[in-house]
Amino acid sequence: MTKISCKILFLFLLINISCVENIIFFQIHPNGKTYLKFKSSGDSLDIYNKDFNHPKINSSLININQNDSIWIMTTEALYDDSIYISNEKNGLSYTFKRWEEKNIFYTLYDFEVIFSGRKIKNNYPGLFTAIINDKIDSLSWLPKVLTKIIAQSLSELKTKGERYDFNIDRVVNHFRNSFSRVNSYKKLEYIKNNRIQFIKDTMKPFKTNEGFSKTLAKQMESHEKHLKTTIDLNDDIFKVKIKMPGQILSSNASTINKDTLIWEFGLDSLLNSDFLLEAKSAIKINENIKKISILVICLLLTLTVIIISKAKK
Repeated sequence: MTKISCKILFLFLLINISCVENIIFFQIHPNGKTYLKFKSSGDSLDIYNKDFNHPKINSSLININQNDSIWIMTTEALYDDSIYISNEKNGLSYTFKRWEEKNIFYTLYDFEVIFSGRKIKNNYPGLFTAIINDKIDSLSWLPKVLTKIIAQSLSELKTKGERYDFNIDRVVNHFRNSFSRVNSYKKLEYIKNNRIQFIKDTMKPFKTNEGFSKTLAKQMESHEKHLKTTIDLNDDIFKVKIKMPGQILSSNASTINKDTLIWEFGLDSLLNSDFLLEAKSAIKINENIKKISILVICLLLTLTVIIISKAKK
């Protein structure tokens, strides 16, 4: 992503963007444990910006080191539970879980990783189109995004009990007209540096209390942070590797390297709906197969003896 797009993506906050590589490895053990290793490589801001957090497990080993200008964070753990949920307020949330079931011949193992969708397509269709078409450098999508944030924030404040002496739709339209005139980086920089004053100036035709502009600006922050984190993820590359026990029966992996399932994806896979990685494998229960085989042989021998005895009579 270019420096120009970084300026566009401020939304009142400066963002530094560079490429981040996230390599995630899971090994599913038959004894119910899961070995995991998360490795993220980028500059220092990438490692600490919290757009994608490593799992927080008590037994995990976390290591951060620097190789020239590249910072590397590694997290390793042997996880005992069947499910882990990383529920982030603004960062990328994810869940991984395992379960197993047995029949006479096999133990079946299932493993899933679910990355939560960012809901960009539904909430900000213009931004979604810009990201998909690699045209995020354009300012064309920004007014609609800012207008949407204003509308969401006003609606949330009303739900919290805020009372207005104005019509919300009229105010939203008024902000929409103001944002439509944001056609230069200079104007965008002004909004960033004078957020509350910009809201006050835009709200002059409407009757508001003294602290309204500050309250609205505060309410907008959560939407801005979520959007900022999504944009930070635009240059994140994810490679997930899963090693299942026994024979692989099915998966939706991109590729398979010997006994390892591999998925590679980026923000385009996370823009709206949840992104699911799934795999199933099986291990033969040899002891049961052996017992059943002996039983079948015994039954066949018994039947043979009975048939021969009847034939002699």
